[in-house]
Amino acid sequence: MGIDEFDYKEPVCATCGGKEFYYPETETHGTIPVERIIEKEDEFLSQNDLASAEKLLRYWLDEAKALNDKRGELVVTSELTGVFRKTGNKEESEKYCAEILRLIDETDMAETTSGATFLLNVATNKKAFGDAKGALKIYDKVNKVFSKNLDADNALFGGLYNNSALSMPIWAITTPQYRILKRRLKLRKTTGISWTKR
Repeated sequence: MGIDEFDYKEPVCATCGGKEFYYPETETHGTIPVERIIEKEDEFLSQNDLASAEKLLRYWLDEAKALNDKRGELVVTSELTGVFRKTGNKEESEKYCAEILRLIDETDMAETTSGATFLLNVATNKKAFGDAKGALKIYDKVNKVFSKNLDADNALFGGLYNNSALSMPIWAITTPQYRILKRRLKLRKTTGISWTKR
């Protein structure tokens, strides 16, 4: 499927919404239409058209930078790392994961749920490219922020516990990490949700 006019036209909606999952809405002007971008990306991914998904995201990343839309830049950068994870592009993944860390620091989001969610994606990329130890360090940071800001049965913990457990080799299961495994099992029992590897 080709890329339609939306993929490259100038953003015209000053307050187009992003997903609350990523970052709260603001009243600032000059933002990219995050929700529509992700919908279009999902359309490409459903057809396994990774090249078009990457092209789409790179275009809107440039637009976000031009508009100084930090929220939009974070979302699109995070989505790009997911594409690189699927294509096996370790070099680009590491480059854009570093950008996520920079943007989180620049926007003072390190102690927020949204910031921790972006960190979760960074850790997942590290795990995917063989850096389980680095991933576990970030998962620990995410766990601290989630524990401070969320109820214990919040579904966001599911993804955290699942990915943390998948990053642990048998020899690395220390007492704190083992508690993560137990929490994951308890959360699955209480919510009825089963998390699988992404």
